[in-house]
Amino acid sequence: MTRKCWNDAGQPVFLPPGKDTISFIDIRDRENPKVLTSIALENSIFGPPTNLAVSPNGEIALVANSMTQISGKDVKLADTVAMGDSVAHVAISPDGTKALAVKPVVNKVAFLKIDSGKVRYEKYDMPTGIFPYNVDIVPGGHIALVANNGAGGAADGNVDTVSVIDLDASPPRVIDQVTVGDAPEGFAISPKGDLALAILVAGNSDKNAFFSRKNGSAAVLKIDGKKVTKVGDVELGALAEGVVFSPDGAYAYIGNFLDSDISILKIIGGQVTDTGKKIKVARSSGLAPRRSEVKGWDRKEACGIRLLARADEVIE
Repeated sequence: MTRKCWNDAGQPVFLPPGKDTISFIDIRDRENPKVLTSIALENSIFGPPTNLAVSPNGEIALVANSMTQISGKDVKLADTVAMGDSVAHVAISPDGTKALAVKPVVNKVAFLKIDSGKVRYEKYDMPTGIFPYNVDIVPGGHIALVANNGAGGAADGNVDTVSVIDLDASPPRVIDQVTVGDAPEGFAISPKGDLALAILVAGNSDKNAFFSRKNGSAAVLKIDGKKVTKVGDVELGALAEGVVFSPDGAYAYIGNFLDSDISILKIIGGQVTDTGKKIKVARSSGLAPRRSEVKGWDRKEACGIRLLARADEVIE
C-alpha cells in the first residue's frame, strides 16, 4: 500500500510504502500514558481503521471493506452479507441483537438483525446527512449517532451534521440532525453514555481556501436520553481523526495524523478540556476509534459485511 499526504493545494500526494506500526499505549496513568511497544506492519494502513465491530459477547465480529492482519489464528470467515453499496463503518448494539452499517456513497445507514450468530440484512436503510462515515451506539442501546462527513474526507467550509437514530422504534429511524461543524470524521460515544465527541477534520485542504485551518477540533455533544445537543468545541492537532475514551469515560484520546501525536482530553461533569499533554507516536499516526479490535484479519475489499467467528484474543 502507498502512503498518503496532502500538498498546499489540498491535493492528495501518494508516497512509496512506509514502515507503518501499531503502538500499544498504557493509559493506567490517564494523563501520562506510556507507549509500551510498537509492532511493525507489512502493509500500510490507509485511512483510520473504522470498519470493525465486535459483539459484546465476543463471539462474532463484523468487518466492512478492509482490515490489516496483525496476528492470531483462531478467526474464520463464517459468512458474507451482501450490502449492495460500499460500507465504511459498522456498530453492534450492546445487547448484540442489531447492527448498523454506514453507506457513505449513497448517504444511508443500513439496519441489520443478529440472532444466534446469524446476521440478516432485510434491505432497510435510513437516510442520513451527506457522506456518513462513522457510527456509534449509546451503552443503553436506545439511540445511535452517525457522523456525516460532508465532503468525503476533507473540510469544505460548510457545516455538517450528526444524525440521531432511535433504535427503540420499530423499525429504527432518524429522529434528529445535530449541526456540529465542518467535516466530522472520527466519532465516539463515552462509556458513560452522556456525551460524544465528533472530530472535525482540518489540515488536508487547500491552504489558500477561505475555510483552511491547520488544526482540527472536537465537537462536544451532550446526550440526554434521546436529545443530543452540541455544547462546545476543543481545539486539537493537525488532521485529527480517530478518538477513543478511557474505560471510565474520564479521558479521551485523539490521534493527530499530521502531527504524529495524540491529544489527551479530560472530562469532568460533562466539561471537556485539553490537558495540554500529548503522546508522541510513530510518524504518521492515527488512532482507532473503536474500543475493541480482534486480532487476525486478512486485508480484503468488498461491498459487504463480513461475519467472522469467535477469536480467542480480544484487545480491550
